[in-house]
Amino acid sequence: MVVNGAFQPIGSFVNIYMEGYIGGKVLVELDGLPVWDSSSIAENYFDLNYIPLNIIEKIIIIHGSHSTKYGSGAIAGVINIITKKKESLKKLNAIAETGVGNRGTSFQNLQLWGSLQKFVYQINYAGYHTTGFSYAQDTTGKNGFDNDGFKSQLLNSHFEYKLTNTIKLFS
Repeated sequence: MVVNGAFQPIGSFVNIYMEGYIGGKVLVELDGLPVWDSSSIAENYFDLNYIPLNIIEKIIIIHGSHSTKYGSGAIAGVINIITKKKESLKKLNAIAETGVGNRGTSFQNLQLWGSLQKFVYQINYAGYHTTGFSYAQDTTGKNGFDNDGFKSQLLNSHFEYKLTNTIKLFS
């Protein structure tokens, strides 16, 4: 598997090559649900830049012929990104983070989770913004190129209602 564009400036087009196939033949799932960008020019394409690393628990990669059970969008393989699920007996838990850097870079992260009797919830917000720099090389010395900025906002939620009480067999 090759992630083409992984070391380019943030916001660059990232494409996944797997089993000799170009992107669009690799199905990307978020918690088992297929995701894609309907505004993309590539068929069945999803930009991995949209998923912040701080909400990822694990990544499951299936490649080769086993992936065909997922449909025609998964000819080369499947990438299932599993997000963190936080268990708690408290009604409300929260984490808030923010940071700044050079070139107008800033990020925000807000996570809320908890449980109300049998109802469990989790809400994640992640924002990232940078004015960036010009990816093109200016050989004239006039600095005439635009900066390649990037802005991303992601809202992810998980809601669950437990029908039965769990029974502990061992303690």
